[in-house]
Amino acid sequence: MHKIFFGLISLALVVTAGFQLFIGEELRKECGHELMLAPVASGVCLLLSFLFNFLWLRTRGSKRLWLKRAAIFSWTAVITLGVAAAGAALGQAQVYDRACPALTSTTNFDVLGAMSILLLVFSVAAPHAYAKKNKKEDKKELPLTSSEPLRFL
Repeated sequence: MHKIFFGLISLALVVTAGFQLFIGEELRKECGHELMLAPVASGVCLLLSFLFNFLWLRTRGSKRLWLKRAAIFSWTAVITLGVAAAGAALGQAQVYDRACPALTSTTNFDVLGAMSILLLVFSVAAPHAYAKKNKKEDKKELPLTSSEPLRFL
């Protein structure tokens, strides 16, 4: 179940990155490079997050604490930038008709942007709600009342 769940999270991130890169390419073809920054930055950041996540997973059990912290910091930074850029891409989609009158694409940028945001919300929030197997809970712990009472004086 664990592998399936995180496989779905990864799929949501890949699909979102694909949506954003597709939007960027559509804009580049018809409008030039001015409008493609936000969706391309989002797609690239989301794809880079896989590299930093892999590095973090590989260093979790190691004694190189600095590398583990650098990996989780980098992962958090690129995910945050990817989410912010996806929001910027969705926001700028509202002005494509004025910013690029030559845009004739039949792609519904609003729908792709909204789907991207929904997938990002799922992929960022769901792992934090996923129940982890806690090793401490597996051990039978004695209740608090079975220990010796505290003695003062």
